[in-house]
Amino acid sequence: MAAALLAALVLAAPGLEAFQAELAASDSATAVLQRHCDARAPGENIIAAGLPTQADPVATAASRRDLRLRPWAPVGYRRVELSCAGVVLSRAENWYAPGRLPPAKNRALETTRTPFGVVARPLDYRRRPLKSEAPAAGQGVLRNTAILVRPDGKPIAKVVETYSDQVLAPAR
Repeated sequence: MAAALLAALVLAAPGLEAFQAELAASDSATAVLQRHCDARAPGENIIAAGLPTQADPVATAASRRDLRLRPWAPVGYRRVELSCAGVVLSRAENWYAPGRLPPAKNRALETTRTPFGVVARPLDYRRRPLKSEAPAAGQGVLRNTAILVRPDGKPIAKVVETYSDQVLAPAR
């Protein structure tokens, strides 16, 4: 009962429906966040700051299945906060298939603060939503799970994105 009430309250947050529609209309959540960033801090770019953690083995196994990877194929993992001008807009977990990315893209993911969506955008991926839900209390306003797929149909990444209430804050 309490969880259903919380979900209803979160989904009723002003602007959430429009934000969800904006995400649904785009293959890149990063591009959507960049548009929000442009409105609040022109000239700033979304930054992906790494968060220290290790991937949950169960989640990694599920991601391996979702990415259709063989048991021996490597799985990359990033956990980041995506921020604009110091304001955290989302936290994301990303499992990806390094063998399906060019070496330069893998280096960028390993060594820069560039968001996955920016690094992988030239690969012309499509976003296939898996799930959208209200996160636990105090953990944001929306959590989306999606698979990013190359034009040849091969998945390159699974993302779990949790958006902070800041994505709904009006631009100043």
